[in-house]
Amino acid sequence: MPGTEHAPNTQAPYAPPAGTGVRLGIMDHIDADGRATAEQYEDRLRLTELYDRLDYRAYHLAEHHGTPLGVAPSPNVFLSAVAQRTERLRIGTFVTTLPLYHPVRLLEEIAMLDHLSGGRLEVGLGRGISPVEVGYYGIDHDETRARFAEYVELLLRGLTEPELDFHGEFYTVEKVPMVVPPLQRPTPPLWYGIADPKRARWAAERGLNIAALLAAPAVRPITDAFRREWDALGRPAGELPLTAITRNMVVAPTREEAMRIAERAFVPWRANIDHTWVKAGLTSPFEARTGRSFAEWHGKGGAFAGTPAEALAYLRDQTGEAGVTYVAVDPAFGDMTYDEAAQTARLLAEEVAPTLAESPPGRS
Repeated sequence: MPGTEHAPNTQAPYAPPAGTGVRLGIMDHIDADGRATAEQYEDRLRLTELYDRLDYRAYHLAEHHGTPLGVAPSPNVFLSAVAQRTERLRIGTFVTTLPLYHPVRLLEEIAMLDHLSGGRLEVGLGRGISPVEVGYYGIDHDETRARFAEYVELLLRGLTEPELDFHGEFYTVEKVPMVVPPLQRPTPPLWYGIADPKRARWAAERGLNIAALLAAPAVRPITDAFRREWDALGRPAGELPLTAITRNMVVAPTREEAMRIAERAFVPWRANIDHTWVKAGLTSPFEARTGRSFAEWHGKGGAFAGTPAEALAYLRDQTGEAGVTYVAVDPAFGDMTYDEAAQTARLLAEEVAPTLAESPPGRS
């Protein structure tokens, strides 16, 4: 029967063109902005169309549950809409919370999205940062690390084998036919949210792109370790996976305008980030990271507001210090309007990205 067998392994995972410097993509949470949900969805879809026209590399959507930080709690549903509204923009998650999905269901959704997008899907792999959110699904956060490691092995097999038969400590799958394989072979590009240099070899062995949601000085030991491990495995330097950071950014013709927009949008953004932690009586882990104002966050280097020229200098500094080849920019957060987010996207794409792409990726 047509479609029941895996296609030949003819399509390699995405890799940036040879000689390409630092690329820009988009990171999004779709945190609540006070408007009707359908209206917010439509504005975000319009923004993805703009990102597509402006030649951003990819659109990465976060996954959150039971919190205004993420009003698109099923990222794959939203990404299926993005796939139909865009043509070149790669789409994916930063990250999919693996323990919340039955592996067979997730494998089927990945394959479907890869075909619906014409082979533009990328998948972020994570275990869930919030114990409250995974707790909503009846999962003990303390055991998610072990669950995650087993899940990744299961996922890699399910994406590459015509029949999945897996027996582990947490997951058992008995001879399930993988009727719809992914379009990209051997798998769609996979991402790992990494915070510990000790995990670099594990990621390198599996050929995962890595993204670190940390300050640039804390990222550098991770990217250095990742490159060392890649080299130690005898892998070609030209095939090194992407190394990334994410940064909230607001760009405008003047620094004053950019900072005014950023400070206003930061207030609901921080409230959305803290919501679940505060409700559970826990201390938000973002307090130390962001500070109490956008200006403070900007001063720490974790976010940016300013002119295109200042944005270029900032991104050069950040990518050089962190040793990364990719930045997923978040231009739409808090109560940011469509026009404000679009202004940032346009100015970055037109006045920053071309020069940044000529810069050699940061490494020792």
